[in-house]
Amino acid sequence: YSNNGGCQHNCYNTVGSYYCTCDSGWELSSNGKTCTDEIECSSNNGGCDQNCINTVGSYYCTCNNGWSESDNGQTCTDINECSSDNAHGGCQHFCYNTAGSYYCTCVNGYELSSNGKTCIDEIECSSNNGGCAQNCHNVAGAYYCTCNNGWSESNYGLICTDINECSSNNGGCQHNCYNTVGSYYCTCNTGW
Repeated sequence: YSNNGGCQHNCYNTVGSYYCTCDSGWELSSNGKTCTDEIECSSNNGGCDQNCINTVGSYYCTCNNGWSESDNGQTCTDINECSSDNAHGGCQHFCYNTAGSYYCTCVNGYELSSNGKTCIDEIECSSNNGGCAQNCHNVAGAYYCTCNNGWSESNYGLICTDINECSSNNGGCQHNCYNTVGSYYCTCNTGW
């Protein structure tokens, strides 16, 4: 400092005096000679959109995950993750971009696996028998309902109603026809 007019960084001579200045990123201390690091991030976040990192004599900006730094080094632009990995962002079915992130969804009949990207067949029959009255059959991406023999199906198997086999042609019985739940039986008249 002694051969620089006592200035830590820059000394400027004036008529009968002098004054000190500091390099960019530094502030002149109250003694008018030494320089301290300017904390650029303390004012308006250093002009950074997201993160301001102070360094000795300078600073720099960073962006959160899901964002990219623009050419000016201060602003952050959302990364469209859905436009990468063959326009699905790694999602098996559908990808939806959000600010700084994204999420995956599946077509009906499939549910998102624990990895948040792949879709697995939803086993609709495992919950409340799929809403079926009697039989639930799971197939890839869907399911369907059926009724047991002796029952008529309505509303795509969501309702099964007992068929009264005896109401049509006496159930094929020669004498007596008795309807039972889901079936029927024949008997003969007394003496036969």
